[in-house]
Amino acid sequence: MAAAGVLGACGSEGAPSADSAQAGQADGSASDLPGLKTQANQLLDGGSDAFKQRLASLRGHPVVVNQWASWCGPCRFEFPFFRRQAKKYEGQVAFLGVNSQDNRDNAAAFLQKLPVPYPHYFDPDGEVARVFRGGRAFPTPPSTTRPASWSTPTSAATPRKRSSQRKSAATR
Repeated sequence: MAAAGVLGACGSEGAPSADSAQAGQADGSASDLPGLKTQANQLLDGGSDAFKQRLASLRGHPVVVNQWASWCGPCRFEFPFFRRQAKKYEGQVAFLGVNSQDNRDNAAAFLQKLPVPYPHYFDPDGEVARVFRGGRAFPTPPSTTRPASWSTPTSAATPRKRSSQRKSAATR
């Protein structure tokens, strides 16, 4: 699992066109975020280009990206958490899934058993995951981006000392 707070925003006035709906484009207002639900549990194609278009359409909104695979035990454990958070923050935070290093049939069966109210990008070779510096190992600790720094996700995988390690180091 990799959760990346990737932030984005732009779009057109009025209702999205059929083309922009496939890419996930909207006018960037919070009321458009529920529109992601129309693609809930769908495995979207289009690779990194489609994923980047979706992020661009969400510019100005926080985005949580969950990288997962059907064969990943911890991913199965985390899906109910992501479902609760997506419902809790509906209209405020956009959620996207990235199904990496998996096959479509297994991924679709996984989503049928553990549905979540947001779309997923099918990423069999990890191309989409590279957009947000996702992991090659599962689960991958979350990556986040602050609103002020759109382009550079930071990884929670960066080693941090535990408070007990900091205290120990401070007393040396």
